[in-house]
Amino acid sequence: MMRIDINLLQQPEKKERHTYAYVMVLILVVILALFLFFLQHQKQTKERLTEELQQIRQEIEQIEQNVATDESLASVEKLQSVIEMMEEDSMSVIPILHHFTSILPQDGYIQSIDYVNDEISLEIEFTNQRHAAYYLAELNRTTWVTTATLQTINQVSSAGAEDKTNYIAYYSITLDNQLAGRE
Repeated sequence: MMRIDINLLQQPEKKERHTYAYVMVLILVVILALFLFFLQHQKQTKERLTEELQQIRQEIEQIEQNVATDESLASVEKLQSVIEMMEEDSMSVIPILHHFTSILPQDGYIQSIDYVNDEISLEIEFTNQRHAAYYLAELNRTTWVTTATLQTINQVSSAGAEDKTNYIAYYSITLDNQLAGRE
């Protein structure tokens, strides 16, 4: 016996499965394309921002160079104005030093001199204490010396064959700037 089956019911189409698969593949391709587009956009944005950052850095360097140049010009101008002021206000120190050495006793030696504004500090070596007092009297006779004071006298022994005793006298002198250096 032979059996024959006749099915008059229609079989569902297999095309629908293929259609769903095609739609799913198409959706995945679109999502992948959007993702790639997004990555490309991010890359371009990053490159643009990097270029802008480089330009800003270059501008900052230029500004810093300009500021440094301006500061150096300002400091040069400041120094120039200080020099001009000092040249205008300065008095000649040479006549003052010449006078200080001319009134020294024969055995007196200037060890150091500090001159700030109109104040002078002298350190002088003498062989005798009387010479220190004589020098103070001579300083006070000078017309352009406002005040002269003997701060201290220290006894020092000189190392040598004779073992002489010397004295170091410290003087503080205030000058009258209008008369100083003109005598």
